[in-house]
Amino acid sequence: MPAKTPCIERIPDGRGCPHYAVEGKSRCAEHARERQQAGWAEGRTGKRGIRPGWRAVRNRVVREQHGKCSRCPAPATSVHHIDGVAANEDRANLVALCSDCHKAADREVRDALRRRREASPLAPRRRV
Repeated sequence: MPAKTPCIERIPDGRGCPHYAVEGKSRCAEHARERQQAGWAEGRTGKRGIRPGWRAVRNRVVREQHGKCSRCPAPATSVHHIDGVAANEDRANLVALCSDCHKAADREVRDALRRRREASPLAPRRRV
């Protein structure tokens, strides 16, 4: 059994947290939960969630398209990254879509990636 480590957070009076960290982590369960909730509230999350400034960018894209989906006459409810989220937040990479068209666009991207993987498998490794 690994040794217990103390939580790295400080309590308001300046002393260290009296609890032990969750195994494999640096904070106790209470402080980890507080930190996660604060991250969601500020729009900063580790893997998924809303990035700072995203709502303003999203609203601008929807406003520029007059609140209409670019594929159908329905009202736009979301913004789609054409080249993927990691590419950039450049206006040319964003398009406003309704929820049904956004699901279809995401499905098209997934299918294209799957077809590309199947068409060009990794070269087999040689044994030495």
